[in-house]
Amino acid sequence: MDRQAVARFGLIGCGAIGSRLDEDAVGDVALTHASAVQRATGAELVAVCDNDAARAAACGRRRNVGRVYADYREMLTAERLDAVSIATPPVDRLKMIEAALDHGVRLVWCEKPMAASLSEARAIERRVGRGRAIFAVNYIRRWTATARRMASLVKSGQLGEPQGGAVYYGKGLLNNGSHAIDLLGLLFGQPDTVEAIARVADDRAEGDETLTGTLHYRRPQGAFSVQLIGTDHRRYSLFEIDLLFEGGRLRLTEKGNRLEVQTVAEDPVFPGYRALRVEETLAGDLSTAFDEVLAQLLAVRRGRDRAPFCGAADGLGALAVVEGLRRSWQTSRPVATSERGPTAAAWAPRSLGFAIS
Repeated sequence: MDRQAVARFGLIGCGAIGSRLDEDAVGDVALTHASAVQRATGAELVAVCDNDAARAAACGRRRNVGRVYADYREMLTAERLDAVSIATPPVDRLKMIEAALDHGVRLVWCEKPMAASLSEARAIERRVGRGRAIFAVNYIRRWTATARRMASLVKSGQLGEPQGGAVYYGKGLLNNGSHAIDLLGLLFGQPDTVEAIARVADDRAEGDETLTGTLHYRRPQGAFSVQLIGTDHRRYSLFEIDLLFEGGRLRLTEKGNRLEVQTVAEDPVFPGYRALRVEETLAGDLSTAFDEVLAQLLAVRRGRDRAPFCGAADGLGALAVVEGLRRSWQTSRPVATSERGPTAAAWAPRSLGFAIS
């Protein structure tokens, strides 16, 4: 491959999702930004950075990367980088992104949530929008086959208008909850109002509570609501989405690894009644999601695809819903979402390599 086509990556944040989760992994699976970059054709991890110097050094040794930094600004100044992965906690994301863009970085792969606050997320969206850099938020389920199939079915209208649904999640709104909120944003756009009604008594810190509540959608064809049901992750892990439509049902289970499509048919037992039957099942694999994310971002960089599947507007939309639910919990009132976010089912299916039947 032409060396000019290889994207030189710097990693900012060498913690769990940045590198540590699979530094000692035996299997051939990418669970982190660092592994995805090192496994990808057309990418090279040339430098790593963490404000914990010992953690940065350990990452460098495990990844066989000799350029190790404790300050991302120093790394950006010293290295000629084409791309950065930002896998830090969300504090100071704006400063990191601005510094990267100011140093000529053309691809930014940002861990979710996009920022620590809605105001900072808005500033990131404006800054990214002023340039020509590729910016992606790492809501990895958007890159799975199950999410793509859900998006195609909703956009095509094959199942009719939505009637309502339920989401089950644990381990904090910003953590796992925002993954579900992001997928709902992909399918339906932004809710008009959100309402939090309970907090799960788990170990989540203030600011990333596990909340139970409702997302209300108002559409010309009719209103519907999706229940967001928080669970205690210390008991068991759960991530499921169950959506009802006029003509069927979508059930996403096994943390997003299995999609069940149900359609309406005559009841086989009771004449004159109609029931739901399983029309299609689809297996996904979250273990390949990191690889899929980076492959698509590199395709965008080479001009072979239009835009990342999850960009700044998507990250901003998800954070707006999270912040709305938190404000609703604090005030005991419904809250209107302050950002309209992306258009519902905004993916262009043609760019994903599948057709709507």
